[in-house]
Amino acid sequence: MRRLLLSLLALVPLTLTAVSLSDSGQPGPLPPPPGSPAGAASVAMPETRSDQPTAGQLYVQQLLVDASPQVRAGAAEYHMVCEACHGASGLGMAEGRLSFDPAHRYCERCHKPFNAPLWDDVHIGQFNSFNLGDAPPLRGPGALADLPNARVLYGYLKAAMPRYRPGDLTDAQYLEITAFVAALRGDLPPDGSLTLQDAADVTLK
Repeated sequence: MRRLLLSLLALVPLTLTAVSLSDSGQPGPLPPPPGSPAGAASVAMPETRSDQPTAGQLYVQQLLVDASPQVRAGAAEYHMVCEACHGASGLGMAEGRLSFDPAHRYCERCHKPFNAPLWDDVHIGQFNSFNLGDAPPLRGPGALADLPNARVLYGYLKAAMPRYRPGDLTDAQYLEITAFVAALRGDLPPDGSLTLQDAADVTLK
C-alpha cells in the first residue's frame, strides 16, 4: 500500500507540469479531434460575437415598442425557434448567420475536417441532424409570395416548422409567431392581434 501511494505521489508533479505547460490562460488552437486522419489541421478557437445590436435587431426593438402582447409573445418565440435560420428581422439565412460566431458563419462539415462534405438523408437521421436547406426571407420583395394571407401562413408554420421538429409548438404559439411575422412585414399593425377566424383577412402583401 505504501509503495502504491509513493508511486501516485511521484506522478503528481508530472501531471501539474503538463497542465501548466499547456494551459497558458489564452485561447489557442485546439488539437484535431480523436480519429482525425494524419495531417489534419488544428481548429482555431472561434471569435466572439459583437455585443452591438445588428440593424435587424434594432428594427425589431422599434417594432415592439407599442406592440400587442400577442406580437411580443410571437417575437420571443421567433427569437428562440426561427431567428437562427430566418434572421432577427426576417431577412433570411444571410441575416441569420449574423447571430453565429464569425468563425461559424460559413462553416462546413460540422467543424470536423474528416466529415463528408455532404450527408444523405440516412446519415442525417443517424446523427439526429437535419438538412438546413436555404431558409428564405420572410419580408421584402417577393417574400412569402405563395402564401396569400396570415391564415395560410399559420397553417404552413404549423405543418412544416420548425424544420427540425415540425408541429412542436402549441396552436397558440404558432398563432403568436404568425402575428409577429405579419407585423414584421407590415401586414399587421404592431399593436394588432390575430385569431384563426380573422387571420384570412390579413393579406400578405
